[in-house]
Amino acid sequence: MRKYILVLLILLLAAPIAVQAENHSEKSDKYRGFVELGTSFNIGFYNPRGTGAISTTHGYQINTHLFVGAGLGCEYHKMGKRWFLPLFVDFRYNISDRKFTPFFGLKAGYALGKKSSDKLNPGYYVNLTAFGARLKIAPNMAMNMSIGYNYQQCVHEEKYYHYRNGGFHFYESYTRRLHHHGPSLRIGVEF
Repeated sequence: MRKYILVLLILLLAAPIAVQAENHSEKSDKYRGFVELGTSFNIGFYNPRGTGAISTTHGYQINTHLFVGAGLGCEYHKMGKRWFLPLFVDFRYNISDRKFTPFFGLKAGYALGKKSSDKLNPGYYVNLTAFGARLKIAPNMAMNMSIGYNYQQCVHEEKYYHYRNGGFHFYESYTRRLHHHGPSLRIGVEF
């Protein structure tokens, strides 16, 4: 009789743990994370140069098609030798839930930028994934590749000091907005 009571007591104590583990599993199935490497090619300049980027996004798969998350990236623009740290919201839409599926996406946010000799230059950040492909390689892992369009704005303040007869005469400053934009290519891992 003691064995039956002990087994019953263990089962009663283990039941909440099993239910909690089941609930945790359901929640964690909705979590998704992405790590991506990419490049874009700036256009609109007389000497277009590329951009190197790495980003990570974390969020929730709302249903089999729609993902919403937030992310942080680091981009280096060769044109102007500027670093940007974009903070963004990421939306992705998978066309189907098969092993191989196309997707569309949008990353939109704000970025801080820095040129080695300047102070921080904030600006808008948008990465529109025109088309991407997702290949599931494990139950909770996939590879992604996408092409799209990248836009990065930076507000830059420049000051010019004028000297007359060996002494300081006056300085002038102006603010200009720099626009780094062009086609982009990204590859990444989803977990």
